[in-house]
Amino acid sequence: MDTKNKLKKQVKLRPAKKEDCKRLFFLFNDSTVRNNSLSLDKVEYKNHKAWFTSRLEDPDTILLVATIEDSFVGQVRFDIDADRALTSISIHKRFRGYGLGKVLLKDSLAYLKKKHPKIKFAVGQIKPSNIAAIKNTEFVGFKFDKTVEAKGVTVKQYLYDLKKE
Repeated sequence: MDTKNKLKKQVKLRPAKKEDCKRLFFLFNDSTVRNNSLSLDKVEYKNHKAWFTSRLEDPDTILLVATIEDSFVGQVRFDIDADRALTSISIHKRFRGYGLGKVLLKDSLAYLKKKHPKIKFAVGQIKPSNIAAIKNTEFVGFKFDKTVEAKGVTVKQYLYDLKKE
């Protein structure tokens, strides 16, 4: 079995814990993550810590951490609004290029569907320049909805119907 397929089979998702704060801080300040984010600004640790703590306590936020054994792979976040969940995904630079974005997205959608059955749609808002995210989103089954403005940035909006199947 090649490395790519081996890694895909080893990925585990779990709810984030307060101990994950620094891992996510460094991930969010990674230059590639910042470039693909709706906010290009680096985040200061004290602001991140306050944000992270509030997200862990927010019932409308699902924050998942991906690992392979003891290695941090990335994160998936869903921000819930009524029957929709806005999706955010980031992969640690060490694990990019192995197709793990698709795995994290697919597994996190299954988690969302199981734990929050009232949510009808997962929403992805992606910068047109983020080709890898667009390909992963479409591969998993998201459908292009429309072009929208989000936080002053033009993005492609995709929807995933959680009620299908």
